[in-house]
Amino acid sequence: MNDSLLVPHNLPPICMTYQQLRYTLEPLAAGYPWAEGTIRDLWMLGSPQPPMGPGARIGEDVRLIVPSQFIAWLEDVLKRQGRPLSDSARLYAHMLKDGN
Repeated sequence: MNDSLLVPHNLPPICMTYQQLRYTLEPLAAGYPWAEGTIRDLWMLGSPQPPMGPGARIGEDVRLIVPSQFIAWLEDVLKRQGRPLSDSARLYAHMLKDGN
């Protein structure tokens, strides 16, 4: 049984640069070497996208972050920190706002 609060809800992917993803996730991953070391892996799993929208720069490498992969990463980090999985919904919403 999947105890995730977000995966079953068909979440939209988040479009971010690596720098945006790293800036957002590093504070959350601090002190957990596996999480710190896999932020780039999480970003690389995403599909490359052309930059678009306000402030987009030509040549900027933007990727769609795969929701299922991101949620698995996030829930591992939250469990390790002893935080409730309900925090994943708030964090995902924050990333969606910042990325897209």
